[in-house]
Amino acid sequence: MSKNTEVVMRHNGNDPASAREGSQLRTVIPAADIYETQDAYVLALDMPGVSKETISLVIENGSLVVRAPAEARDGPGAALMYREISGGVYQRSFTIGDGVDVDRVDARYKDGILNITMLKAEEAKPKQIEVEVK
Repeated sequence: MSKNTEVVMRHNGNDPASAREGSQLRTVIPAADIYETQDAYVLALDMPGVSKETISLVIENGSLVVRAPAEARDGPGAALMYREISGGVYQRSFTIGDGVDVDRVDARYKDGILNITMLKAEEAKPKQIEVEVK
């Protein structure tokens, strides 16, 4: 990851095991990969079992916040014997810098992976300088 990307896409430090006081609802921090291409920053978040209609993406005050309900899975007509996959809310936030064009963000959800593509602002893209021979 380039130094520029580290500044533009920085995790805001959510606690993976945090839970709301007085409630069984817990925050599930989805694993994320961040990629940089010449024209964009791409986030891939692991969010299995989510319906795309329940995913919320908000860019506000320099942060991208991703939220979606994480449903507990119950076997049809079966009694639960042991649970490691509990319900809660997927939530993760990232600080984004001025190098992102917030009007050109694309999000796609497929096979449990949420891919968010944020195009770079024109001023943040690398510029090729022509060297003249004199």
